[in-house]
Amino acid sequence: MKSDDRAPQTQRRLPQQAIILALVIVVATVLVGVRFMLSTPSPQSEGPGSAMHLTGAPPFGTATPVAAASSTSGSQGTPVAGTQSWIQSVVPGYPDPSKDSAAEQSIRANLGNPDKIIMISLTGEFLQAFDHGKLIRWTYVTTGKSTTPTDVGVFHIFSKQSPVKFLPISNNPSSPEFGFASKVQYGMEYEDGGFFVHDVWWRTVYGPGTNADHWDPGRAEWSPGSHGCVNTPLPVVQFLFFWAPIGTPVVVFE
Repeated sequence: MKSDDRAPQTQRRLPQQAIILALVIVVATVLVGVRFMLSTPSPQSEGPGSAMHLTGAPPFGTATPVAAASSTSGSQGTPVAGTQSWIQSVVPGYPDPSKDSAAEQSIRANLGNPDKIIMISLTGEFLQAFDHGKLIRWTYVTTGKSTTPTDVGVFHIFSKQSPVKFLPISNNPSSPEFGFASKVQYGMEYEDGGFFVHDVWWRTVYGPGTNADHWDPGRAEWSPGSHGCVNTPLPVVQFLFFWAPIGTPVVVFE
């Protein structure tokens, strides 16, 4: 009789255990799904659709920036020591961006050897970042074409925005400055009038010659230089954005 009395209790416990186990699985599944949703970044739409061809006309350069709602401007940078991580081959026949020339050392000395400084060569079409006199990053860039050149001089970063949206210089399709409103991930304005160091999505080649009309094999189209901004590969400008505080000197030299 005792065995018969225990049977109904055992049968009752089994469904209860099954229900509890099912609830645990459901809760765990929901928590995992919520965590995945929170950790997945929102998709960012960059540039015009594929139907809008940009042959010979990048969408902006010295244009009017329209900052997105999530843009940030800060006064602090993060000191990051290290060696060159953006691997590129040096173009022969032009100034070597992996070297610190005597002329550049002289320029920095005349400025009091700033702790951090960005130097941009128009002849070599390259950018260098110096931290306490040490060259920590360099990259080839694309500067302004002859009709909209990048100005030579000593400037300072006064605005940092991420992301940043730019408006084209002209909305007239017949204008050589025609383009589309475009968003980039990082922009650092260093000269009044909309002169930025920023990334671009419409270039796959940088360096000597890209400030004039050139063939871009990655996009299979002809492309000119910028409208005055310093177009920079995304990995480097991302580093610069967090490394360089507001006020960092930017020297543009021939």
